[in-house]
Amino acid sequence: ACVAGLVGAAAWALLSIGANFEIGYLAWGIGGLVGFATIKLGGRGTLMAGTAAAIALLSIFGGKYVAVQADVNSSIEEATDHGVYVAYVDEMTTDSEALKALGEDPTDEQLAVMMNECRYVEEAAADVSEEQIADLLIGSARGMVRLSDVATIYRDYIDPPRNILRYNGKDGIGLGISTLDGGNVITMGNSIKAKLEELAPNKPAQIEFNSIYYQSKVVTESVDTFVINLIEAVAIVIILLMLFMGWRTGLLIGAILLLTILATFVGMAVMNIDLQKISLGALILALGMLVDNAIVVADGTLVRMEHGDDVETAATKTVKATIWPLLGATIVAILAFTAIGFAPGNVGEFCRSLFDVMSLSLFSSWILAISVTPLFCVWFLKPTPQGDDHSHNRGMNKFYRRLLHTSINYRWVVMLATVAALVVALFGFTLIPKAFFPDSTQRYFFVNYWNPQGTHIDKTAADLDKLDKYIGTLDGVKNTTSFIGEGGMRFLISYD
Repeated sequence: ACVAGLVGAAAWALLSIGANFEIGYLAWGIGGLVGFATIKLGGRGTLMAGTAAAIALLSIFGGKYVAVQADVNSSIEEATDHGVYVAYVDEMTTDSEALKALGEDPTDEQLAVMMNECRYVEEAAADVSEEQIADLLIGSARGMVRLSDVATIYRDYIDPPRNILRYNGKDGIGLGISTLDGGNVITMGNSIKAKLEELAPNKPAQIEFNSIYYQSKVVTESVDTFVINLIEAVAIVIILLMLFMGWRTGLLIGAILLLTILATFVGMAVMNIDLQKISLGALILALGMLVDNAIVVADGTLVRMEHGDDVETAATKTVKATIWPLLGATIVAILAFTAIGFAPGNVGEFCRSLFDVMSLSLFSSWILAISVTPLFCVWFLKPTPQGDDHSHNRGMNKFYRRLLHTSINYRWVVMLATVAALVVALFGFTLIPKAFFPDSTQRYFFVNYWNPQGTHIDKTAADLDKLDKYIGTLDGVKNTTSFIGEGGMRFLISYD
């Protein structure tokens, strides 16, 4: 049985190596040979059947092992003949000095000990020459070979390249620098600019420094524009107040508005809310509501003064009569923005500062309306008692009174007109494009270009070169950047 097993295993190995593929039916042949020999020599019995099965399995695995080992060794020899050295899994890299210390003819055991004791040494690529790399020995305990004997070592770009960056048609190297969490992007941008100017005299003549997306510049322009819009909005509100309420009252309420904005900035600093588009936009959006509380208190004080009360009594009565109604109205206005502030997903993340700033500013306006506004009224308003001939019976107030009486007399007509206006407004909403975030206003645009999968990167690069040249001829285009083989480094153009 053992002889039959050895014969079968040898047949498997020889045929596998000679034919360069394995014949599965040999496994059945080995089992048959062993079984036949066992039956002839030992009779039929359970013990003999078990022994035959065990010998058959061992013979099958033996033939398989011999065939695989012979195939691996022949592959190594073939690869070595073609100038390629196939190393094992535990291959290592060592230097020539360590190998020389073992003598001219080191044994396999000495090589194994040396490679087990050697450690990888990481060196900066700029400090390693091609000759040093070529002099390295690679391999394992089964043998070592000098890297220069099996490969040509030289410095060059990867060909074909994995990715390409072009700026205005010229090859470039991209360097992405981002601000740390909590950092000031404008300060970082100024520091980078100063550093580049410092390095400019030391750069090679062929190297140019250019910026694809200079975020600090974009943010500075954006914030400056919003600050100008905020100043203009405040000025417009104060001018309108002076026109319709008198210059003295208008300046008084304008001063309260400025104090409210300053208080909001203090609250933003305490709550770590940055000065950005969303927070500044919330202030502009709240301007019309921030003056409401102060107007109610100032106007109420004026009316009581015109009816004969002194300024202190008028201010005190007005605050006592309006303090809680104004608080309720302020809370209702804040709750109107709750859905935006606590919305899940990107909307809530982007617009949470809008809710926070609106809440801060509106609550600050209520606090100042019941505390600072009465004080300013006492300081700056002069008593002008006029009995029944007060300001509510003259000018715009007289016109409004007549319009109000007419609307009440023809209330059914007014209600129908209001419902009709509501229906028209609802229909008009269906014609408005639905987009929570508007299109970007920045001076950048993208063109995504895709070739069929498997297209060579040089073909894509040639296509984009034509596209770059065409886009560069368009009016208003200053620079073009191409990212070939991969996307560009991360930066945002949807908001800042």
